[in-house]
Amino acid sequence: MKIVKAAMGLLMIVGLAAPVVVSAQDVEKSSAAMSVSETDLSQYIYSYGAVLKVGAAEIVLQEYDYDSDVEKEVAYQIDPAVKLDGFKAISDLAPEDVVEIYYSEQDGKKTAKIIRREISAGEDETPEDL
Repeated sequence: MKIVKAAMGLLMIVGLAAPVVVSAQDVEKSSAAMSVSETDLSQYIYSYGAVLKVGAAEIVLQEYDYDSDVEKEVAYQIDPAVKLDGFKAISDLAPEDVVEIYYSEQDGKKTAKIIRREISAGEDETPEDL
């Protein structure tokens, strides 16, 4: 009888622990699948604007400069390890697309680390954009 109770107790412990292990694995997988997390953003400078020109190594935006109250063209080098959000490749961007850029700046050179394409009101979101 003691063996049966011990076996049942062990099964209950294993049964309770198994969902926790699966949940931890699910969280790990979903975290790895996220392209951009909020902690990634805090280390960069933020900017926003409309694409004027885009190439494999550089993106130029038209941005509003609140200090001088004028619109300016601002060029960003594209980091080879750039994270893209809302599109799959730099070549998917076109002039007039609105993007958010998170960048680092060193010696006056701005390097885009994360680029998010804004979805316009008339454009449908697809699962791959999310």
